Amino acid sequence: MLSRRLLKIGLVLSALISCISYAQTSNAKNIIITVNSPGSLPYLFFDAKTQQYSGLVVDSFQELQQKGLFIPTFIDSNQVRSEQFLMEGKADIYLANPKWLNEPSNVLTSIPIIEHATYLYGLMPFEANFSLDKLINKRICTHHTYKYSGLQGYFDAHQLERVDASDQATMATMLTNKRCDYLVMNNYNAAAIFSESSYCNFTIYQSPQPTSVINLHLIIRPELIEIKSIIDKELKLFINEGKVLASIASHSGIPHFPHQASCSYQRHHETVN
Repeated sequence: MLSRRLLKIGLVLSALISCISYAQTSNAKNIIITVNSPGSLPYLFFDAKTQQYSGLVVDSFQELQQKGLFIPTFIDSNQVRSEQFLMEGKADIYLANPKWLNEPSNVLTSIPIIEHATYLYGLMPFEANFSLDKLINKRICTHHTYKYSGLQGYFDAHQLERVDASDQATMATMLTNKRCDYLVMNNYNAAAIFSESSYCNFTIYQSPQPTSVINLHLIIRPELIEIKSIIDKELKLFINEGKVLASIASHSGIPHFPHQASCSYQRHHETVN
């Protein structure tokens, strides 16, 4: 008799849990998030090993999905197209800095998630008193769809020459082939790319100061004011509980320069942009 009662209680509890889970799922909002292909380590990138999107943004939205708030879908895009997708209602969110947008006033912006530092990288040591103002007629390898807020004034003044490449792996090859004097990249990407064994004969140096330090935000479709409020509230919790730094650490080690890859090094993850 007791075992039957326990069985009935168990079935009732199981049914209640299923109902709660269904209610959470049914109330969750579907969100489309674009990834500026193939992404940016460790924030949001495509992991070739798992064949899934990974990184800080994925971790944060997985937690929001567990809370029954959102069901995220990640789609391939690029920086320019992501902004267009938001304007056309084809996507809801992507990761960027407002300065990179053509029309930043036309979108909503979340609270800052993390600081993003960009540096110059070269094949020779930088002077201790290095300054961008001292660089004259130098060629800088850049990604053809990216805006570089710390360098744009120098490009406009023709003090530095922008040499575009289709992706950051190509930028690295162009640097080692001396088709440019420096390349511009964030430190996580640079460490990942130059850990390839194909670069083991090169020592890569990082500029003493970043070319820019900016905040990364979630750029949100302008109609989603209510969703922005939810995201901001949850991001504050995610940041204050130390989960942002924990996520970064889980996807990437701390970059160190000067850097030289081991010729026997075998990568475990696909390089991302």
